[in-house]
Parts: sequence; C-alpha cells; structure tokens
Amino acid sequence: MTKRIIARSLPALALALAMGAGGALGPAPANAQTPCGGDFRAFLGGVAQEARASGRSQAAIDATLAGARIDRKVLSRDRAQGVFKQDFLTFSKRSVSGYRLKHGANNMRKYAKTFARAERDYGVPAPVITAFWGLETDYGAVQGDFNTVNALATLAHDCRRPQLFRPQLLAAIEMVEHGDLDPARTTGAWAGEIGQVQMLPEDIIRHGVDGDGDRHVDLKKSAPDTILTAASFIQSLGWRRGEPSAGRWPCWTTSRARGSSSGSCCGSSRRASRPARRRSWTRCGGCWMGSVAVGASNRIVVSLALCGAVYGRRGRPTG
Repeated sequence: MTKRIIARSLPALALALAMGAGGALGPAPANAQTPCGGDFRAFLGGVAQEARASGRSQAAIDATLAGARIDRKVLSRDRAQGVFKQDFLTFSKRSVSGYRLKHGANNMRKYAKTFARAERDYGVPAPVITAFWGLETDYGAVQGDFNTVNALATLAHDCRRPQLFRPQLLAAIEMVEHGDLDPARTTGAWAGEIGQVQMLPEDIIRHGVDGDGDRHVDLKKSAPDTILTAASFIQSLGWRRGEPSAGRWPCWTTSRARGSSSGSCCGSSRRASRPARRRSWTRCGGCWMGSVAVGASNRIVVSLALCGAVYGRRGRPTG
C-alpha cells in the first residue's frame, strides 16, 4: 500500500471511527423464550445438556462450565452502558484521536498484504477494518480483563438478554473443544467479546479466518486472523464491494431506485423525490433531514438525519 493510498484512506478511517463503528460488530439478538435465572448450578446443568445434544464432548463441557461463576461486575457494567447516552459530537470527539489515526496508518502499511487479501476476498477496504480495530481495542492494546466464560455465563443466566448470550456460552464450549479458548485464561470485554476486534464466540466460529496458517483463529494475538475475520464478518452484515458507506445509523436509509428515497427522522418520516442540493436541509422534528445521490452514476440515494449537529447560520447544519 503506497503512502498516497494510505493518506487518502485516513479521512475514511476517521469517518468510520466517528460514525460509531464500535458495536457494529455485535450480533442481532436471537429469538425469545430462552431459559434463564434460578439456581446457577441448575442453569449450567441445562446448558451442559443442550451442549451434549448439539454434539459437544463431555470433556469440553466440563472444562468450560466446571469453574464458571456469576460475575457481579459484569452485571453492573451491563446496567450502566453510559456510551449510549452520549450525543454524536461527544462520542466522535472521544473516538477519533491522533493516536488512532497515526497507528491506523502504520498498521495499514505493516499489514498491507493482509489488507489486500481482505479486500480481494471480502470487498472490505483497509480503512474500514482498521476503524473497527482501532475503536474496539486500540489495535489490540486494550482487550479487556473479564474472564470470558464467566461473563457469558453471567449474562446468559441473567434474564435481561438470555436469548443473546446463551448461544454464545454454547459457542464458547465449541471453541474450547477446538482449542481456541481457554476457560481459565481467556479474557475480554465484560459482555464476552474476545480479541482485537471484540467478537462473540458464535460469530468467531461462523466467520473466523485463519490468516496466519496455524490452523487456529486467534483474535487475541494474531493480526492477520483479526483483519481477515473482521472483513468476513463485516461482509456478512451486508457490506457490498465498491459501494459508499456511512455507518449503521438509526435515522438513515438507502434506496437503489432512481431519484427517490425514504428515511425516518426522530420518529417522523418523509420522502425525498430527488436528492437535495448540498447544504440544503429540511427541518424534521428536532433534526435536520437531507438527501444526496452517491455511488456510481448517482444511483444510490442516501437520506441523512442530523440530530444534535453543529448548527451554523440560520440554525442549519454546517456540513
């Protein structure tokens, strides 16, 4: 990757960091009516029974669940999650830093061949992968110190989101069976995410890529595994090669139909019959709504709602 390409990529890296890449690597909740609560050992017995029914070995089940315990700090973190109370500007200022941009560029140079493979195989460019990598763990520097099995067992037992975390605990047993997770030593985020891009066990099993050829997917120590696994997962979320991106926003939609798009803004909806001119905005509740044509031949219309934006003259957004 040349210096010119890296320099041109940095704005995309900054944009992806600012637009809340973190969290996009988290999976959607599964179905409801999942067993939870009650006596913890009885709960683990139910998990063990389900794991045996799915073909897991008794050795892997015992190794994973024998020492599992409730972690009260995990429950405390789950109930807090103050990041969701921040407005966009506060979040973006904390997310985009000179450190992340500098080290992101260094890593794109260092692992240029791996990034080229990621884009060739999955269509995801280096700056997007690097943005997730930097935002999640500062390129592996801060991966979390919560015991992964305890975190998953705690959240699976807790009745707030068992439908999300029980499958992850079962997937952790599978990872133990494959030799990719040590129940006593593997640590990560409080919500059970593992490695440099903070992925849950079920997603690692589904999308893990052995980038360095050692027959294991090690997202804690291997940068090639991390880069290629992230690319595979991002592609699975709907990434399309060569199309523009703007993050996963609750207030914007895209339409491939010519000259029309629909979007929602702060609970209201509107249709744009054609892309608005740049810096042309329409008031929508407490937000400003605009649309613009992007992509090849301007065939994709993006509707964007700015809530809590920096307002300029006449109270309109400055961008």
